[in-house]
Amino acid sequence: MKRIWLLPGFTTLLLAASPAWADVYLDQATAAVEKATASATQWDGPTSGPQLQANKKIIFIASDMKNGGVQGVQQGLSEAAKAAGWKLETLDGGGSVKDQLASLNQAIAQKPDGIVIGGWNPNVAKIPLKKAVQQGIVLTAWHAVPEPGPIAKYNVFYNVTSDSNEVARIAAQYAVVQSG
Repeated sequence: MKRIWLLPGFTTLLLAASPAWADVYLDQATAAVEKATASATQWDGPTSGPQLQANKKIIFIASDMKNGGVQGVQQGLSEAAKAAGWKLETLDGGGSVKDQLASLNQAIAQKPDGIVIGGWNPNVAKIPLKKAVQQGIVLTAWHAVPEPGPIAKYNVFYNVTSDSNEVARIAAQYAVVQSG
């Protein structure tokens, strides 16, 4: 007879504790969202590095300038280039592999000091990227592959990217917080 009452008892206990778990999760989600959306008031990045080289020309090849993230990166590059005294040119890949490759070939022909791959997969451009490196053009990237850091197989010096799992987690927490 006692066994019959155990299941309803545990179920009642579980249901009674659920609001407490929800409150704890909501508090954790709120804290994570506040941290992720807070404005930075102090630089917490590197404070030393190589000496700035003068008079460089960089070409940013955007995957598609209609993409807000790509626009933000281009704006940041523009501000950085201006502060460094560098010349920045932006070529719009227009959201198509054909136009991205055409932009890459156009950029290589200009013989810049560096090319930034802006949000498109370098796998489609192995041959022209190899040609760029052979000409002494430094390749960097933003969101070219999922992992940050150098991309050896494409000779990309560094790929700047974010952790898509972390972005998804914060987006889900934001939705929870907004739903109250």
